[in-house]
Amino acid sequence: MARKGEFLRSQTLRTARGIERMLSLPVPRAIVSGSTRSEITAMLENVGIREDRFDLIVSDDDCRRGKPDPEGFLRALRHLDVGAGGSLVFEDSTPGIEAARRAGIPVAFIAELSSRDNARLADFSFESFEEAYPWVKARIAGGFGDVP
Repeated sequence: MARKGEFLRSQTLRTARGIERMLSLPVPRAIVSGSTRSEITAMLENVGIREDRFDLIVSDDDCRRGKPDPEGFLRALRHLDVGAGGSLVFEDSTPGIEAARRAGIPVAFIAELSSRDNARLADFSFESFEEAYPWVKARIAGGFGDVP
């Protein structure tokens, strides 16, 4: 694990365009990841995003069962005190998409984040957070609905 952490800190990781704008939206935010807490910390440090930008981080260390089990997403919903239907998960992996669906949460796929095209598995699909931002902002104002 120590070597993996060093590796993550030594690489230049990429983020999807528009992540900073997305993080500026006035909504509760959580990271629900199959990575360990130390891996998440290393990745956030690598891309220059502070952990306090999120209200909750649920890591592999916090769950008995990993994705596609919905445990991590259900934990986040309870902690944030939000309903599944009023939430949105940005997910790129097949197990992550399945876990969000099993938790009852709508899923948006960001193509820039994935080496696989899982768009067909998600409810909504965008090339980047930059593209998703106006849609998400409008849905915050008026509730989630159809993709424009």
